[in-house]
Amino acid sequence: MNNNECNKYEWYFTTKSEEEFQKHLDECPVCRKIHERMLKAGQCVREVGEVYLARQKKHMSAMRAVACVLAVFVCFSGFMGYELYSSYSFQVNSLDNSVISDMGLPVDEYGFLSI
Repeated sequence: MNNNECNKYEWYFTTKSEEEFQKHLDECPVCRKIHERMLKAGQCVREVGEVYLARQKKHMSAMRAVACVLAVFVCFSGFMGYELYSSYSFQVNSLDNSVISDMGLPVDEYGFLSI
């Protein structure tokens, strides 16, 4: 920046009222040009922000769908595991249902092979 160029944009923007800032922009072409660049940059940031938020929303929707499917799978698996466990639970071997006694071998009172 040359010595004869205005460097008061930030000062007017941060410390002066809106009317004083606008009056300075009307009088100073250097600050007006800086302000126009700032407005364009702000618009670009808003546009990029909208695209970013839309992508994040789409990504989060997909993640929620995956989480729901996973939750259903885990619940269904747990239920099926419980059903399998309860219907085929470990039974105490007894003389009445011993495979060893069905084979004609000697068994004890628990249905185990007696030696």
